[in-house]
Amino acid sequence: MRLPRQTILGCFALALAGCLSTPVVAPIRYYTVRPEISVAPAESSGTTLGIRPLASARPYRAEIAYTDEPNRLAYFPRAEWAETPAAVLDRALLQGIQQLGLFRDAGNAADMARPDYMLTGELVRFEADFTGEAPEAVVEVHLVVREGGGVANTWEGQLLASVSLDGANPASPISDTALARLAQAMSEAVATIVADACEGLREAPIAPR
Repeated sequence: MRLPRQTILGCFALALAGCLSTPVVAPIRYYTVRPEISVAPAESSGTTLGIRPLASARPYRAEIAYTDEPNRLAYFPRAEWAETPAAVLDRALLQGIQQLGLFRDAGNAADMARPDYMLTGELVRFEADFTGEAPEAVVEVHLVVREGGGVANTWEGQLLASVSLDGANPASPISDTALARLAQAMSEAVATIVADACEGLREAPIAPR
């Protein structure tokens, strides 16, 4: 049986409208980590420090990670950091070390000729942790300082900072308020990491020049 021409055209128009309509997709939400760095100055050693960008464990990129049970890592839906956690820590560490003043010059190792000391490290954790009694924002970094050209470590630190998330729950819908609180908690944790790193450097056996 042949369908009337009007029916065929009507079906075609409906199909075309469905193909051309734009699906509604929730936009990605971006959150910034802005630690407030404040480090008391130390006496200058007269040496220089080259800082290499932190390596980063594979899961900690733009996506905002959380752990809701042991050994299980997941990501908040359609939510990302405005910049990678490693980049945030690179800048915060440089700012803190420059405020410390222990080194005559401290900067990106690639921009320095034969610095006296070299700082390298890895971002180990940068996540919301819901596995304990209270949810926390957790940052963990491993840092190493070696004398230029040397093999032995002048100073090494495995630094861990955690800040309460005030009852956040990943099983419920993630609101802007909850993720903004996570970003603030991460800012506080990064500031703690920088303060601890600078205290470690202050006590390290940096030979004056």
